[in-house]
Amino acid sequence: LLTSLVTGLSTNTTYNFYVKAVDANDNFSTASNTVSVTTSNIPTYCPANSSSTAAERIQRVQFNTIDNASTGTAEYEDFSAISTDVRKESPYTITITPLWTGTIYDEGYGVFIDWNNDGDFSDADEVAFTKAKSKITPIVGTITIPANAPYIGNVRMRVILQYDATPGPCGTINFGQIEDYTLNVK
Repeated sequence: LLTSLVTGLSTNTTYNFYVKAVDANDNFSTASNTVSVTTSNIPTYCPANSSSTAAERIQRVQFNTIDNASTGTAEYEDFSAISTDVRKESPYTITITPLWTGTIYDEGYGVFIDWNNDGDFSDADEVAFTKAKSKITPIVGTITIPANAPYIGNVRMRVILQYDATPGPCGTINFGQIEDYTLNVK
């Protein structure tokens, strides 16, 4: 039994595989039957985490039909099972409500959307919304779905609340919370 690991494949793509044998004289056999395989449309995302949600965290996220009272204390919450449909070129209001357990601190906010579904948030237009540190609550902004969003279907939306700074999409923050959701681009 011979196995092989194929890497570097794109998400949501069909690949055809076949096998040929080669002998010591570099003679090749005919190709085996072709096997067609389609990769998943769910990429592996860059990790994001927080050291603590003890003093501040996300209380609620509202975006189109998403209305999630997210009062958990986990540093990272995977709410990707919660989704909403969005349409290209349409504006949507995002509302993020923080929760402080005592002292009210300055919080920065970031919303990142993986428009091309490649597993990162570093491509054009993937920083969908940011808010510099403040004590305002709730935070309200507008996200317009880009006309040139390259992927139709489910994409990841990451919402981050970070103590005293505007967050990036990946890595570990000292204090705050990260939540992931799904947008279905139509």
